[in-house]
Amino acid sequence: MPPPKPPTKKPQQPDPAAALRRRLTSDGFQAAPMQPSQAHVFGTDSAALDRSKAVAGIIKRLISKAKISPELDRELLRVAKSPISGDEWQLIQRIVLSGPAPETPQEAMTESRRFLHEIEGPLARLANSFHLRLLREKGAPESDLLRGADLVLAEGGKIYERLAEINAAPCKGPFPGARLVRLPSFGTLYLARFGEEDLIVRLEAPLAQMRTIAPLLMQFFEQHFVADQNVGPMGCSPRTLRSGKQAVVLCQ
Repeated sequence: MPPPKPPTKKPQQPDPAAALRRRLTSDGFQAAPMQPSQAHVFGTDSAALDRSKAVAGIIKRLISKAKISPELDRELLRVAKSPISGDEWQLIQRIVLSGPAPETPQEAMTESRRFLHEIEGPLARLANSFHLRLLREKGAPESDLLRGADLVLAEGGKIYERLAEINAAPCKGPFPGARLVRLPSFGTLYLARFGEEDLIVRLEAPLAQMRTIAPLLMQFFEQHFVADQNVGPMGCSPRTLRSGKQAVVLCQ
């Protein structure tokens, strides 16, 4: 007689914790020594998994500079579970996880292409995207512009009126006679005449908004990463008026 068949094994149920660990340790993100309890906080929902992966990446970067407190650890988990918009959450990730500013023209060109690919969706949803589009058309490099550099467009005074006449309000900004254009959940664009013929602009990340959402995270980030740089929607820039290293480009 043939030997009896072994009993049929029941199919294994997927393990959400194991799936989460695989996501957290892929693409260069490793779970940090101070691990938040993502496995039981986040379910198997794709958006929740993506946010938990971002939390692991943020923690990994923060502990490269200093020890983070349990309070900050808990704040990251709270923010990741909070009902803030996707654009706000992505803005936090882009600012905190950004690397150092490029040091060569080739690096800046490569980063500009990457920036445009990464934020194509958010840029398309901006109500005042005309201003950024015009600046880019006139030669403003995306890397400097989106990192918040003090960017001088030589002979850019010719387009100042076009930029200022559309939703640009007078303000006490970083430059004398500045006007501002609000880009919700993305930043604030400041623009002003610079001398007789030039235009100076700065695109600042909405730090006040970010401090409201995650005060401990932004305090830690500004203390250990900013180092007296400007902060734009895609990271920091050392090109500031106070440093004397502002970016200057010819306006096309």
